Amino acid sequence: MSLLQYSEEQRQRILSCYGKTQKIIDEDIENIQNWMKKQPHLPEIADRRIIERILMTRKYRVEKTKEVLDNYYTLRSLLPEFYEKNVNDNEIKKIMDAVYFITLPKLTEDLNRVTILRTGANLEDFNVFAYITLTFNVAEVRFREDYCLSDVQIYDLEGVKAEHLLKFTPTITKRCFIVMEKVFSVRAHGIHFLNASSYVGPFLNFLKSFLKPKLAERIHIHRDMESLYRTVPKSVLPKDYGGEEKSLAELNDLWKDKFLEYRDLFENIRKVRVNEDLRPGKPLDPEFYGIDGNFRKLEVD
Repeated sequence: MSLLQYSEEQRQRILSCYGKTQKIIDEDIENIQNWMKKQPHLPEIADRRIIERILMTRKYRVEKTKEVLDNYYTLRSLLPEFYEKNVNDNEIKKIMDAVYFITLPKLTEDLNRVTILRTGANLEDFNVFAYITLTFNVAEVRFREDYCLSDVQIYDLEGVKAEHLLKFTPTITKRCFIVMEKVFSVRAHGIHFLNASSYVGPFLNFLKSFLKPKLAERIHIHRDMESLYRTVPKSVLPKDYGGEEKSLAELNDLWKDKFLEYRDLFENIRKVRVNEDLRPGKPLDPEFYGIDGNFRKLEVD
């Protein structure tokens, strides 16, 4: 059973926001799959669920979706440090106990999906590459099981110290932004910070340097829960935050089970690569992604 709930009525509401019908979506998916068959450098024809999810995040623009699908495979070759790390099941369980990175089951009334990040019990076990693998794994599950209009992200910084943030070096941070923007892009309805200490301000300014102004303006720091409730309803929030959903610990256990369900898929996609010798047209220029050490300012849709 999917952890990420949405009704057919909610799905139809999302389609109607863009004037789309299932017939049009099916035609677009077929168009994209036919295009992929003509791209000899790509290793496979993507699953229909992945294509539809990317279409949704790209506002149902077919050409943009093709770009993201190419990026999905290409960046695995350009950023091997993110994709070739052999992060085993025990390391994933460790990082999931150190950091809760939980995408919540229910959509909000305005069809947004909420994700919460909060430290767990054993933050001394924090491994930055295991954390990156965790976030990528959640994104892979969402590619196959989720449907939402946009995303709300909540970062609870209680227990987070400056030394934890410093593990995200400028290079790692920039490359994470590249993957999230070029592949796992979401439309951020809001980014919310709870329990932010004084050192968080400079870190947020650092993050904002990668974002377009319209997205930077959606970043909010909350001093109390009532402020958060005005944006995110209690009906979707975990008990830990005065909400009606299961606790973060219970949801974390469900995500661990989900990852076990996806174990073979994660192992297979870790090995997937493009064959650049077969790419049609001009050879790939890694600088298109800003992966030559001189990073360009990232674009946010």
